[in-house]
Amino acid sequence: MNKFKDNKQFFFDEEDDFLVLRREAYKFTKDFLNTCRPGTKLLEIGPDNDENMDNNTSLLIKNHCKDNNITYKTCNIIDGYDYKCDIAYMSSIINTKFDYIIANSVLEHVELFYLVPLEVWKTLEINGKVLFISPDGYKSLFGGYFKCNIESYPENQIEKNSFPLLINFIGSKNE
Repeated sequence: MNKFKDNKQFFFDEEDDFLVLRREAYKFTKDFLNTCRPGTKLLEIGPDNDENMDNNTSLLIKNHCKDNNITYKTCNIIDGYDYKCDIAYMSSIINTKFDYIIANSVLEHVELFYLVPLEVWKTLEINGKVLFISPDGYKSLFGGYFKCNIESYPENQIEKNSFPLLINFIGSKNE
């Protein structure tokens, strides 16, 4: 028996299997953006360029930065972004530090994911904050570099004998 199929009405939408998850990621991002101060710098890694999609977190981030005097830059492995680089090697390409870094569903695409915490640490200002949204083991991956705060969707599923569908990781850079 597939518990996710049986609970489809709770976790998914009939027309788009991941619509509910995208809505939660959008909410996590919106909450995070509300903590970002004007006059700072934000880097979005792996932004989504489909501006017509409902719950597009990249469009939310871009507009929030514009409306709040936050310098917005993007990084991706393909052309058309401010920086063209892999997150596993980004500090050698990006010559500046950011106050905030956001990556939504990026880690699952990175071959050398274990290099990511150090690269993010090198690219982040002291006391800078990161938001990674992805169903991976963030505490074990980032714990050596960041103070970790992890939430899940559905709520409180990290410590229970259940599978969180979405994990919200917010970290602050350790000195």
